[in-house]
Amino acid sequence: EEPCARCGGSVSSPPFSFHSFASEGTDPDEVDERCGLPKLYVFPCGMCFHATCLLESAVPRLGRRRRGEATALMDAIDVPLTFGLREMRRRLREKDGKAREGVVGDGGPGREGADAVARLDEILRERCPFCGEVEFSG
Repeated sequence: EEPCARCGGSVSSPPFSFHSFASEGTDPDEVDERCGLPKLYVFPCGMCFHATCLLESAVPRLGRRRRGEATALMDAIDVPLTFGLREMRRRLREKDGKAREGVVGDGGPGREGADAVARLDEILRERCPFCGEVEFSG
């Protein structure tokens, strides 16, 4: 069993952060299925990530425009908002909000459904957020 490079949990099980959904009466496996992203990502460097763990690691490292696109796509496909993702979104709003004072709208791509899933998946596959390896295998 490979561990997730971010949370250390087994990539064959939902991430540890999904246990909060269980305390709310929701099955973590059902939450994992909702958004349509692959359950795990494996990069050529050998690092593995749960989809939500990869989002937490990769999105803050993207350029401002790409971050805006990724967060709009996350909203469009109902990515499960774990504590880590909520905190990431809050920090990015603070950081990007200061740089965008006076700008109306979020500049989102306006994609929905399978198109949004495919585009977010493409962004996540671009490079390993820890080592920068650019080719994806999986």
